[in-house]
Amino acid sequence: HCALGTDAEALVKQAIARLSLSARALHRVLRVARTAADLAGAVTIGAAHVGAFALSVAGLLAETILRIFTEDSVSSLFIE
Repeated sequence: HCALGTDAEALVKQAIARLSLSARALHRVLRVARTAADLAGAVTIGAAHVGAFALSVAGLLAETILRIFTEDSVSSLFIE
């Protein structure tokens, strides 16, 4: 279970809205944030733990998946 501080909760809500995070992506962000909080010796996850690293990882994954499955890239697989 991940205990979020109020600042972290607000940041996560913004990320969900702006990045259209799926439940799986959100879980990934929270895992990275929990690890950062553990390394910092924090009891709760703060905004600094959620921060740029965790969100950039989720964003990069989403961008990569979108790039792979665009119509152009899928159609090019079948056109010689």
